Amino acid sequence: MSLARELLLDWRMHLSVLIITIICEAIGVVAIPIGIGSVLLLPLLYAFLIGLVLNPNVVKPAGKWLQQ
Repeated sequence: MSLARELLLDWRMHLSVLIITIICEAIGVVAIPIGIGSVLLLPLLYAFLIGLVLNPNVVKPAGKWLQQ
């Protein structure tokens, strides 16, 4: 129960997710035409990549802000 409460009160994580979501939705869907079809880059892909880069195990300075 203590872990669930700790996760809910971790405002830095929630703020990071909200900012990532706003940025990705602002970028929107990008269509790259290839021959007869096109490749769609959706905001979920951007959110995944930004979240991966901000992962404390990948980039140490991001971990300092998230784990204060």
